[in-house]
Amino acid sequence: MTASIAIHNTPLTESALPVTFVFEDRTITAAPGQSIAAALFAAGVRVFSRSFKYHRPRGLFCCSGECPNCLMQVDGKPNVRTCIEPARDGQIVSRQNAWPSADFDVLRVFDSLDHFLPVGFYYKQFHKPRWLWPIFEHTVRHIAGLGRINVNRVTEIESEVEHLHADVCVVGGGPAGFAAAAAAARTGASMLLLEREDEPGGHLLYDPRGACQEVGEDLPALNECRNAKVLLRTTAFGLYEGNLLGAFQNDRLLKVRAKQIIVCTGGRERPFVFHNNDLPGIMLGRAALRLARLHGVSPGRRAVVVTDCYRGEEVASELLALGIEVAAVVDSRPTSS
Repeated sequence: MTASIAIHNTPLTESALPVTFVFEDRTITAAPGQSIAAALFAAGVRVFSRSFKYHRPRGLFCCSGECPNCLMQVDGKPNVRTCIEPARDGQIVSRQNAWPSADFDVLRVFDSLDHFLPVGFYYKQFHKPRWLWPIFEHTVRHIAGLGRINVNRVTEIESEVEHLHADVCVVGGGPAGFAAAAAAARTGASMLLLEREDEPGGHLLYDPRGACQEVGEDLPALNECRNAKVLLRTTAFGLYEGNLLGAFQNDRLLKVRAKQIIVCTGGRERPFVFHNNDLPGIMLGRAALRLARLHGVSPGRRAVVVTDCYRGEEVASELLALGIEVAAVVDSRPTSS
């Protein structure tokens, strides 16, 4: 896609050359633009984290920052969503909530004791005698939880605060977001579009069904609007009273005031419920396509597609086009449908 609309980015520090970062005493090489998780997956890492309570292994699942499976410590910062965090030269990355390591976590024993450890059991079993609770609370806080915060660390980065104003603010730069922005542009309204990814397009970037024609049809209207601005690598995190939208772009805090705010953040795939559906090797269809088409990393060699709609067959076809063998397509719908 090419366009002359005003697209504003904070320049990245990465060059066109591959970057390297340190991951638990290993040096990992990442292609330009790859996420940390994609580079680790390409390097053979399959266990990215451990679950909060039972310490079950977690692998890549959504590849879009919508689940906790890829949370890691990056440069001392806990709970970084590595599936959408770009790999940069010199980063220090490590996994969380595991001992002695995420690959071999002795606390996985809690998984075999799940029948004795129901939700909230610690509040019901260890509040009497009263003197026992502080001891047990200290133990639970060290066993459970996610990353660790270094309270003695002093950050050298000062966040900037910028106030932005527009008639219309659109959150999401996919087909729906571009259509909404184009409609606003045709009325002559000042328009601000926020997109979390490095480039606009949404699912069209990795889904070949619509190519980029849908977005391309809306670009001329945006080109003619002098007051149209697109902010990439920008994440909206809250909508408050008075149409105040909070967002951040790198280390910049944005406070956006708009007369009309339109949220076009797309749909979410729902995982199937079956035994062990949370273990590494299980991922959403869109995650596999994002991994392959956005980051150039094959999600695997052989796949089983589980579906309850027509989209399952399309995913299977796309996996075949990527050179991945599809062993079966399991459709939960009745054969008569």
